[in-house]
Amino acid sequence: MSNFQIQITGNVVSWVILNQLNISEVAESIDSIKTAVSEVKKTRGTVKILVDNSFMAEDGAVVFTPEIAEKWSELQSWFVKHLGDYDKIGVIQGKILLKMQMTRLGKEIGLNKIERHFCEKTYGETKSMVYEYLGISSNQLIDQLALARS
Repeated sequence: MSNFQIQITGNVVSWVILNQLNISEVAESIDSIKTAVSEVKKTRGTVKILVDNSFMAEDGAVVFTPEIAEKWSELQSWFVKHLGDYDKIGVIQGKILLKMQMTRLGKEIGLNKIERHFCEKTYGETKSMVYEYLGISSNQLIDQLALARS
């Protein structure tokens, strides 16, 4: 199983990062994300992005190398340019510190208008909050991984 999985369902692009990625995996993942988001925007007009970063935090702190952090920042900047006010990004975070850091970063670049990070007491609560924010009731990729986790 790859450390990165992505799925398109209707106007929802979901992805999960199961473990830390190396620089080439990050580059491939970002290309897949941009392609999927562009495809949904073109065919559906709006996109809802569902990200599960919680698996990365299971083994402790998540520390990106400067090169990897730069690549993810480039993706966020791409989102600012290509997403509009009716698009939404909901992110499941596994650590409150990561939620706070990513929320701050989003504010700095202007992504906070459409992006929300969640980290509740349990994974189930966090997932429910993200689904509510995005206006969805389920997601095959995230729900399958949640089942495998329990």
